[in-house]
This record gives sequence, structure tokens and C-alpha cells, in this order.
Amino acid sequence: MEPKDDNSKMSEVIFNRCKYYTIYELENGTIDLSIGNNGTSTGFVKLSYFDKKNTEIIKQKAIDDL
Repeated sequence: MEPKDDNSKMSEVIFNRCKYYTIYELENGTIDLSIGNNGTSTGFVKLSYFDKKNTEIIKQKAIDDL
């Protein structure tokens, strides 16, 4: 049975039966949002932002090092 409310959805996450993940591609970078379980009886929410300009600089430095 699919969970219907937020509490039921978080229970599924806490018991490691589902995860939520989405990516937003923006003009200046990328946002990653995830809700999951880290192997314990708790859940987590993770929000990451990757700046496009700085990411390209780091990639180019890595290529130059090779």
C-alpha cells in the first residue's frame, strides 16, 4: 500500500523502504535534493548546490593535471 500522508512517507524512509531524490538544473548550477536513510533508525534530508562556474574550473584543472 502506498503511503498517503507525510508521516507515513517518512516511516517508509526510516525503515529504508523508499528514498526520494530529485535534481534541479539551473542556469548557474545544480541543486540535488534527497531524503533517505543512513542505515540507522533515522532519516535525513540533504540539499546540495553545485555552482556551474566553479565546477567547470575544477573539472578543467583536473583535465590539465592528467
